[in-house]
Amino acid sequence: MKKITLILIGIIAVSFTFTSCSSCQVCTKASSNEVRVCEKDFDSNTEYGFTIDTYKALGYKCKASI
Repeated sequence: MKKITLILIGIIAVSFTFTSCSSCQVCTKASSNEVRVCEKDFDSNTEYGFTIDTYKALGYKCKASI
């Protein structure tokens, strides 16, 4: 049980690290306009992550912008 808890904590920590490194993502889809989603435009990381997940569910490919 301790092992599973430590693994989950590690996964959560890594996910926060990656989302904090890139403040914007560019989502593209064939025959659609490019969409830029920036973390600063949302009230929380949860809203930002949900928006990225929604675009991905709609078939967009999202990657961190430089």
